[in-house]
Amino acid sequence: MSVNDVAVKYGRPVSMIATVAVDDYDVVIIGTGCNEVIKSAAVTSRALGVVRNGAAAGSSVSVYGHTGDVYLCRLGTGGATAGNVLGPAADGEVCVITPGTTSQLGVGFALKTGVENDIIPVLWQPQVFVTHG
Repeated sequence: MSVNDVAVKYGRPVSMIATVAVDDYDVVIIGTGCNEVIKSAAVTSRALGVVRNGAAAGSSVSVYGHTGDVYLCRLGTGGATAGNVLGPAADGEVCVITPGTTSQLGVGFALKTGVENDIIPVLWQPQVFVTHG
């Protein structure tokens, strides 16, 4: 299966300004200024959505963040197996997170198995997973 085999519903984007260079399929978070976004940095990042049109710093990007839609995302270190819970990672990628073991913020579920740098479909359902004590 290739990324082109996936039926993707993108919904309506929000136009924002990338304060750093952003690539296609990057997960972004709110930046420091009004209407600004930057790439996610870690599993504790509060994901806003996924960029479909990468751009240079200072340029406009379309951010898609509607829950329940399927978005294409770039996998980070370690890859993923279909069904894994994914969260934001360094450089705008997504990585596998472990619900219930540490405070990590999820963005959704992998719909395809892949390795680092693969573009895979992700069922976008932002949610918070926390340690149970």
